[in-house]
Amino acid sequence: MVSNADSPGPVPPQRGGSRRAPGPAPGALRVRVFQPGEGVVVVQVEGELDLAARNLLTGPLNEQLEAAVTVLVLDLSHVTFINSEGAAALVEARRLAEGRRTELVLVSSRAVDRLLRLLELTGRFNYAAREESSAR
Repeated sequence: MVSNADSPGPVPPQRGGSRRAPGPAPGALRVRVFQPGEGVVVVQVEGELDLAARNLLTGPLNEQLEAAVTVLVLDLSHVTFINSEGAAALVEARRLAEGRRTELVLVSSRAVDRLLRLLELTGRFNYAAREESSAR
């Protein structure tokens, strides 16, 4: 064991003896990008889409919209919370997709549906059906 005079000493184990690496905070936004076929990209989003998480989504969306993509599927089926900042990110993605002549398709969640209805934005998007999961 290496010792340093300024070091407070060994760190005691946590209660319960668990030494798991810290994971993402509950509700933290997670974004996954994959390509199921030529010209089609899926951006899968899970968690809470708010001001703090907006850039985590807009970065990958902008990257994909700048690529040669014909269809961009934005899978929001596991978004548990969205506020006006999240809705603004969706509207911006739609605007960019139109400019690139890319079809933007949303796979929505109840939280997303509720906010887009409230903001009267549902007519601005193309939708794909989501698979309801009994596990959630």
